[in-house]
Amino acid sequence: MNDRVNLSMTPLVDVVFLLIIFFLVSGHLARRENRPPLDLPASTRGEKLDPAARWLTIHLDAKRTYQIGGAVVAPEQIGRRIREHRDRFGDISAVRLRVDAAVPYGTIAPLLKDTSDAGIDQITLVTTRRSAPPRP
Repeated sequence: MNDRVNLSMTPLVDVVFLLIIFFLVSGHLARRENRPPLDLPASTRGEKLDPAARWLTIHLDAKRTYQIGGAVVAPEQIGRRIREHRDRFGDISAVRLRVDAAVPYGTIAPLLKDTSDAGIDQITLVTTRRSAPPRP
């Protein structure tokens, strides 16, 4: 009575791979939900974001609606949220603005002032890449 049990690892490996795929896809979709579609301004040059910084992303659409983390935020609350971000992350805090191209600069200026008043000196305006015109 020397019954030997053979366990196949194939189903376990299949389940692990399916879980990995599930979490990769759901994480990607969750990030996209927090990024409302905006007509971003175009630029021919740009720089990569500092990976060590802790970014607070503020979205501002053409209807002047502010969003942080997928939630609509009243304009008068933006300064407080920026200060809270600075208090939480200190010197590595930074602000990323995703602003619709139709929004005039006068609307963005208070955001820049609130960021400066909070002591955050790293601020980025997100743009789309446009190919540079050919040089003569």
